[in-house]
Amino acid sequence: MSTRFDIKIAGAGTVNAVDFSATGGGRCDTASGRIDFDVEFSRLARGSHPLANLLGVLIIPTVFGREHDGAQNLMSLTDGNFRFTQVMTAKGVAVTSEGSMSRTGDSEVTWRSSAEGTVRLADVSAIEPFSAVMLPRKAGHVVDVLSIPLVQRGRRLVVHAIRDYRFTPRATLAQHQIRHITIKPKVDRLSVGVTITSDIFPFPGTARLVR
Repeated sequence: MSTRFDIKIAGAGTVNAVDFSATGGGRCDTASGRIDFDVEFSRLARGSHPLANLLGVLIIPTVFGREHDGAQNLMSLTDGNFRFTQVMTAKGVAVTSEGSMSRTGDSEVTWRSSAEGTVRLADVSAIEPFSAVMLPRKAGHVVDVLSIPLVQRGRRLVVHAIRDYRFTPRATLAQHQIRHITIKPKVDRLSVGVTITSDIFPFPGTARLVR
């Protein structure tokens, strides 16, 4: 099976009482765990930062990590077709999101999402490397727990998120997993470019956690 996919991205929502749309695309390689994409917003609320909006609204797809030691990313589990919801919270952030990813070609996937809430962050200059934990619930259901450290005006702010994924399983996630993630953004007015690299491993002590 191919490990390289084109990504089409389409988002919409209401954040800080402003309606917007977001479109973009890029490329992912599940063998290397690298994703590159660009997104452009139609508009942003006064004082909003495009990168903060991207985090809260589009649910950056960090789920295709390079697999190690029997770990499984979402492409392996779902064949590229799933639904998701997300709640995200931090000081100045309260957003709910939902959407889906679907396989729209042999080497193409389409990511759609919508969001509503508040993102009152400005001058986000960087995202520090972080980790996410993926928890198996039952066949066709996994939960992701993330704490994303942003650098805002020279200070560290941790944004917490819980993502719920539902899908027709192509394989079963039999163990807890941890994903180590690096995100490098580039912001230009209403556009954001992102390079993501991630590696996914069985969570230490999984054998003692799973019954």
